[in-house]
Amino acid sequence: MNRNVKEAFALLLDSKLDKLSKWIDETAEKSPKDAVALVLKLSQYVIPKLNNEHITVRHTEDEMDYSKLTDEELETMFTLTNKARTNKDNE
Repeated sequence: MNRNVKEAFALLLDSKLDKLSKWIDETAEKSPKDAVALVLKLSQYVIPKLNNEHITVRHTEDEMDYSKLTDEELETMFTLTNKARTNKDNE
């Protein structure tokens, strides 16, 4: 979706927060499931979607499953890999 459209929609939602809260509460009284669905549907216009990715790297002897690593471990690995590449490029 176009960035300007998302921003405009976010501003619209922001300006109607009081009413939105009331609508969600009224919907929840009748059907909590529908209220959750409404919040999730509206959130897709404001909150970026995260992709769940599974990366497997195969080596001749090893297989590495990066989905088993935490975000912090992946960030450390990324930083160290880039540092190693930079050092190699500077030789």
